[in-house]
Amino acid sequence: MEENNIKMLIYIAGYGRSGSTILDIILGNHEHIESVGELVNLFYDDRDLKRLCSCGKSYKDCEFWYPILSNLFGKFGKNEFHKIKRLQRDVESLTKLWHILTGFHSGIRYDRYRGVMTLLFNHIVKASGKPFVVDSSKSSTDHVGRPYALRKVCGFNVKIIHLVRDGRGVMWSLMRGSNLEMEIETNGTIPFAPYRALMGWLLSNTIVTLMGFFDTAKHYKLVRYEDLINNPENELRRISSFLGINMDQIITQVSSRSSLNVGHNVGGNRLRLSQKVKLSRDLEWKQKLPVKLRLLFLFLAWPLALKYGYRLHI
Repeated sequence: MEENNIKMLIYIAGYGRSGSTILDIILGNHEHIESVGELVNLFYDDRDLKRLCSCGKSYKDCEFWYPILSNLFGKFGKNEFHKIKRLQRDVESLTKLWHILTGFHSGIRYDRYRGVMTLLFNHIVKASGKPFVVDSSKSSTDHVGRPYALRKVCGFNVKIIHLVRDGRGVMWSLMRGSNLEMEIETNGTIPFAPYRALMGWLLSNTIVTLMGFFDTAKHYKLVRYEDLINNPENELRRISSFLGINMDQIITQVSSRSSLNVGHNVGGNRLRLSQKVKLSRDLEWKQKLPVKLRLLFLFLAWPLALKYGYRLHI
């Protein structure tokens, strides 16, 4: 079995529309950290010609991803990619999480998962020349167990940053449409968007919070999107201490409001297609989210909102 060469995997957990793309990009501006976006989507995006690497090229034309995919093709074959996608779900889904946490993860399925993920991350480390990798795949029900599978099945040193955003902002963000559809400039309306966002926010963050409760402070850190945007210097110092990585360079860059370089990110917010990005506040929901949806959020999500320090106001 191939040994893994990754020094640390920095995993951004939580629900979508919570700022994971911008945090991923910020960390990726460190000289020793490679930002790859929502890596779980690599095996979903491969056959979807609508999706592009953040460099603006398709994977087959991308100088970073093409060699990596070619090596995976050579090892597993192009026709195996749909099987790898299914393998990820089989190992990382909510229904399999207890297998991972209780140590019942032996057998052919887990050996194959270990082989695929080890090879993938080793190629990323080799291609980038950086020993630390950020994976912002987050915590959908199909992949909520991903950071724990990568830690316990693959043996990676995984540190989890649980990124949360006020659920009302998340609801409004999803109401604005699908990132994929907006990326290709089509109608991105999502049916029942605010209700799906609220349920997803509750489920994903509840599970990650519970896992964080049983995890150690060494491996789990809660970060609020609002704190990251309003006081990035302080939050990056907290993250620096948690990861044990000096981030003075990034803190200086962010403090000076300099543009951030975008690498070769998979999936995520369409912001990733910008070659340069800057931190900016997104408070549109405070003016535009309907009152009835704010009340619904307060009725269903007030315990979690309080835990994360959000004010219970309309």
